[in-house]
Amino acid sequence: MSSLLVDQVKIKFVNKYKKSDKIILNMYLLFVISILSFLMAFHKHLTQPILNFISQDSQKVKELKQERSKLKAQLERTPMKEQYTEFVKIERKICKIDIQIKDSNESDVLKNFLINHGINYGIKIIVGLMLVFITLFNRKHAVIVFSDKFNFAPFSGLISYPANIKNCVSLPFWLFVNNYTFRQIASQIK
Repeated sequence: MSSLLVDQVKIKFVNKYKKSDKIILNMYLLFVISILSFLMAFHKHLTQPILNFISQDSQKVKELKQERSKLKAQLERTPMKEQYTEFVKIERKICKIDIQIKDSNESDVLKNFLINHGINYGIKIIVGLMLVFITLFNRKHAVIVFSDKFNFAPFSGLISYPANIKNCVSLPFWLFVNNYTFRQIASQIK
């Protein structure tokens, strides 16, 4: 009984698409898949400003760098031949500051590594899982249905698989095309 009812609903759904002479779009799936594919391909480009902001130098390192730049300017103004001892003292101070900056940066390396990879892979995992769930629950839906004026032979079976609707673009095919296209564009942008 219930399978008969399900078959009647499927027939009504397919007949609704067959009667139309227009192109029918499932706008929700069309845009959601396109946006998620875009995010998957360009996530590194989009998260880079956020990572640069998060992984800034600490206040201590900023102060050390300012002091180092002041000493460098003072070193450039000091003549080496006439004031050799002053020149060497300034150079030693700069070397000590460089060592302090290096020590501070080494302690921040693990933090920056975790933040960088956590954000990049976190976004990739979340978007990937969203795409998997959308594909699993909507795999038999058509994203775009064309009228009978369009003929995609001999590729109509591939384009419309697993949706059993003539002249349609299925969700898995739309996902594949979007992912491939955006990844090719992202590979060209450096």
